[in-house]
Amino acid sequence: MHDRPRYYVVKRGRGYWQPTAPMRALGFYSVPCGPDGPEAHAIAQQWNAKWEVAREGHAASDAAITAAGFALEQADEVRAHAILGHMEAWAEPFINSSAAAYLAKGMRRLARDLEQAAQRCGALAA
Repeated sequence: MHDRPRYYVVKRGRGYWQPTAPMRALGFYSVPCGPDGPEAHAIAQQWNAKWEVAREGHAASDAAITAAGFALEQADEVRAHAILGHMEAWAEPFINSSAAAYLAKGMRRLARDLEQAAQRCGALAA
């Protein structure tokens, strides 16, 4: 077994954190980490931590969120962003189907309900 971080590849002596297709569907992209070595591995590990938070979505722990480089005050936003990415990936198969309108209507209803709840708790300006 090698000691390289997951999703880390070396091209011409330089390291890259290379996401898979499902990761790209959630908004991740290839990250140049610099010359292959411990510093590049550390950068790749940081991106692995961010991926774990996105993959876990709402279940991501506060420790995982802070390990990924986010402030603990950002935890709810990070979880919401992860869930939004999952929703986009889950909705993609419906884009050219007869169920697209049904899904869009349901998502608009969900968005309306979320906005009303945010207004009630003062998170959105009226």
